[in-house]
Amino acid sequence: MAAMKSGLKTLRREEWRVQLEKLAEENPLILHTDAGRTFSMVRRMKAEKKMGIPISLRSGFAISTENGKAANAMTEDEWEEFYDALSKHLRRNYPGLYARLFWAKYKSGKEKKGD
Repeated sequence: MAAMKSGLKTLRREEWRVQLEKLAEENPLILHTDAGRTFSMVRRMKAEKKMGIPISLRSGFAISTENGKAANAMTEDEWEEFYDALSKHLRRNYPGLYARLFWAKYKSGKEKKGD
């Protein structure tokens, strides 16, 4: 019976391997750039904060390298610190993308800073 189970597992693994190879060929994963990843996460976190969504229900996509926690598993203080660090990273490395999120002149043509 154990040999039969082992044979089934091997067959299933082979079936999965074939399916995964087909999937990789037809739908290859394309790595995102740091700019796009950071911009989309800061944009999402900004919107979640503005809407007042509880942290536990917010996106857990971003994971802090400092404490190893997903954003939706953090305390309020940890989340704010993480959001601030991501925002600063975006501002320092991708000022044009930062401006699209935080500067009203990009949204309304004015020179006034928002949020």
